[in-house]
Formats: sequence, structure tokens, C-alpha cells
Amino acid sequence: MNRFLTAWKQRSATLAEARQAAFKPSVWLLVPIFLLVFLVAQLASLIVAVPAVLPDVLQHGPEAIDQALNGPKLWVSLFATIPVTAVFIFYMKRIERRSYLSMGFTRGGTAKRYLQGLGWGFAMCIAALGIAWALGGMRFEGFTGQIPWGMLLLLFVGFLFQGMSEEVVCRSFLMVSAANRAPLWIAVALNSLIFAAMHLANSGVTFFSFANLVLYGVFASFYFLRTDNVWGIAALHTAWNFTQGSVLGVEVSGRAIQDRLMHFGATDAPDMLSGGKFGLEGGVATTVVYLAGILILVFWPDRQQAEKEA
Repeated sequence: MNRFLTAWKQRSATLAEARQAAFKPSVWLLVPIFLLVFLVAQLASLIVAVPAVLPDVLQHGPEAIDQALNGPKLWVSLFATIPVTAVFIFYMKRIERRSYLSMGFTRGGTAKRYLQGLGWGFAMCIAALGIAWALGGMRFEGFTGQIPWGMLLLLFVGFLFQGMSEEVVCRSFLMVSAANRAPLWIAVALNSLIFAAMHLANSGVTFFSFANLVLYGVFASFYFLRTDNVWGIAALHTAWNFTQGSVLGVEVSGRAIQDRLMHFGATDAPDMLSGGKFGLEGGVATTVVYLAGILILVFWPDRQQAEKEA
């Protein structure tokens, strides 16, 4: 595996550009920096979200914030990830003095990369559901009576921002910055563990779901490194979450989506087969899909790279 990481690092324009940064914190310093910047980003996100739920708070008290943002106003929390992305980009630009290219915002072929990511995210989610259904962990419970097309569109746009935000934080920032001062495998492991830890407060989280989140972090890191840009994995992240929650009606990392096209629910089978309250990401079906994705990224022939070397 290290052979592939070494090859990706050697040919990565993104990592090469990142090495031109003016400030390159060590891995030990990078973690407290991340925590500080993340705190500032969360405060910025809260400032954006609170006005939208203020009527709920005035009527029902502070506990209404969580109920609103995880219910009818979920779209608010998705759009509130925009300032999170902005804060981390500001840090990378102004403190580390990194270019947009070093964050994976490559030019040329952006639309193609994004559409490919959306397609892979949709296909992977459907595959995970199919495996869980075949194992007896999931069952189809029907379509929504009156499909909320307008809200589904709004949620899709919100997931576009949310998917990009988590990839910028964990891959563009954590992984790339760590790779400046540490072996690439450490950078991959660090951002994957922190990505999983960011979901520990979610409803229904288990050791198995945590392990799957770490596995996704590894997969996302490999996708970023192999494609050498952030566009594709951000789109894949978006498609996975939107398909899981708003199309299939399955919990997204423990969060139930009220506005959905259809609904698949867990059976009485063990949570390892269905994912339990955490959704598909808490079950073995997702483990299989992520592992398959990692193997494809590592071993599938790279025709574009082969053409360059020919």
C-alpha cells in the first residue's frame, strides 16, 4: 500500500504546490491548530444558523435549536457549513500561505470530475443498500405520499456545500498540511481518525460505525490522491449523503431526513446488517463497499497516467 501512496505523492501537483507553503506546522502542532480553527468555524456556522431558528428558540427554548436543525430546518445546518469552509480556506491562504491548487481546487475538467464523483457516490450508496437488503438488514417501506420536490432540491444544494466542507477540512487541510511534514500514510491516518471523531456525538454511533467512518476517511483520502483534486470526492460525499437520506430515506450518520423520496427501514436483523440507528454507515454493507472502493482506487489501471508515461 505504501508503494501506491509514494507514487501518488511523487506525481501529485497538489502536494507539490502545498510544499511551497510559507508555514508548515508539524503534525503535533497541526492538531491543536485544527481544534482552534474548527472552534472558530463552528462559531461562524452558529452565527449563520441561529437567526433561522430564533423563532423556534423564543417559543420552545434553547433545546429547539437541535430539534429544528435536525428536523424541518435541516437545510439551515447544511448551508451553515459554508462559513466552516470559508474559515478553513482563510486559514490556509493567510496563515500557511497556500494556494487554491494546494487545496485541490484544480482547474480544467472540473465539471467532468464533479459529475463523475456524483455518479460514484450514488452508485456506492445504492450498492450498500443492495447488500444490506440482500443480507436481510433492510426493507422497503414505500414512497412518500406527497413528494416534496422543492425541499429535495434545497437539500441537494445544501448537501453540495456540506460535502465540500468536510472534504476541505479533512482532506484539503488536514491531510495535505500533515503530508508536508510527515509520511503520507500518517497524513491519511490522521485525517481519517479526526473525520470519524467529528461524528462521535451523532445519534446511534457504535464502534462499528466509527470504524466505517475511519474507513471512509481512508477511501476519501485515496480518491483525493489518485484524482489529485478535491472536486470529485466532494461530489461523491454529497451524492452519498443525499442519496442515503433524501432518496432512500435512511439515516445519514444517525440523522433522519424528514423530506425524502422513499423510505427503507431496518429489519429485526442485527445492527451489523442494517446499520441500526446510525443508518447504512453503521453496517457491514458499507464496510464491503468502502473496502471495494479502496481496492479499485489502488489497483485499477490509471489510463491517463499510463498515457502520460508512454
